[in-house]
Amino acid sequence: MFEVDDLVCVILICDRFIVGKYNKLKEMKIGPYEVLQKIKNNTYMIRLPRHTKTSDGLNIQHSTSYLEEEQNSKTSTL
Repeated sequence: MFEVDDLVCVILICDRFIVGKYNKLKEMKIGPYEVLQKIKNNTYMIRLPRHTKTSDGLNIQHSTSYLEEEQNSKTSTL
């Protein structure tokens, strides 16, 4: 689905937030971040900031294409 150097948005689930910072009304997608390496068909290394307190290896179900997100936000505002 993704290639090296693609930009993705990462979906943070509650166990990836710093303790006391999780709020289900808070924005959960962060990004864009660069795909560094494809490990398996469903696992990628993504360059994440240190404040996420999580591994850079993510399952594909926890990420979306940044370009798709950008296109969806443009069409939803029209």
